[in-house]
Amino acid sequence: MSRADRLTAAIFPNRCCGCGAVIFTDGELCDNCEKCRAHFAYERGFCKKCGQRRTECICERHSFFGKAVFAFFYTDTVKRTVRQFKFRGNLFYGRLFAKQMYNAAAESGILTDASFVVPVPMHGLKKLRRGFNQTELLAREFSKISGIPYLNALKKLTLSPSQHDLNSIERAGNVAGTFEVREKCADAVNGAKIILVDDIMTTHATMNEAAKTLFIFGAEKVDALAAAAAVKKNRKN
Repeated sequence: MSRADRLTAAIFPNRCCGCGAVIFTDGELCDNCEKCRAHFAYERGFCKKCGQRRTECICERHSFFGKAVFAFFYTDTVKRTVRQFKFRGNLFYGRLFAKQMYNAAAESGILTDASFVVPVPMHGLKKLRRGFNQTELLAREFSKISGIPYLNALKKLTLSPSQHDLNSIERAGNVAGTFEVREKCADAVNGAKIILVDDIMTTHATMNEAAKTLFIFGAEKVDALAAAAAVKKNRKN
């Protein structure tokens, strides 16, 4: 490495695309985040819908989306990073997550013929309080990396409690009928193949309701994509 390269590396160090930590290699992930990364090769023994081992499959009910793809398993390491991004306003993590979301999406095959990248919306009052919608940021960054057009097609009609405070049954009821396609986007959604983006998938209730809304408005296909997905308690990473 030349002196100029060493100086550049010192000023602009390589950072992990999972947690943002400085890493001293040319790789994209630190050792801890590499262990948390999801792989979507769909080899024998893995669910083709959610990408997890069949013994840990999270496809417990009918889903309106085709595949559920995510960059990381929601372990403690990734959880800390998501919280920094979501609640502390460290927005550069959005770019790091989006890069790994692109890798997972490419591995899974959902990029093929995709028409639009659509974020799961946040109610206007909640967005005003937080100052941003982290899902919109992820979707925009993913759109830049993938070249798939960004479309803010959905709006949230009700200000409902946060999903993380509810159990699985309550989560489904909490988001039922809460989304609608924006009038100006209705023609674009009709017949489109959509990648629906969220930050975290737990029970899939939010993704499922948003995907159902897109289908009601004529979408041909909807795949779900997130930065991270929760895993069963007995999973060992």
